[in-house]
Amino acid sequence: MQLNIAEGYPWRPRPKWKHHLRIAIGSAMETIDALHFLLDVGAAPKENLFLLIDEAERSAVLLRGLLK
Repeated sequence: MQLNIAEGYPWRPRPKWKHHLRIAIGSAMETIDALHFLLDVGAAPKENLFLLIDEAERSAVLLRGLLK
């Protein structure tokens, strides 16, 4: 996510900036899905995964705010 934002930053406020924000949102959603998969298969302590999922969801919300 961070790399998508950094890559698109020089393009703001042009449309290419929004393109990079959309990619970052997609990366956040992929991260959330991967964390849910890890939760489903019991690959890590649930408490840790719940914290990471919360942070990834918060990042997605913030990115959507930037996009607006």
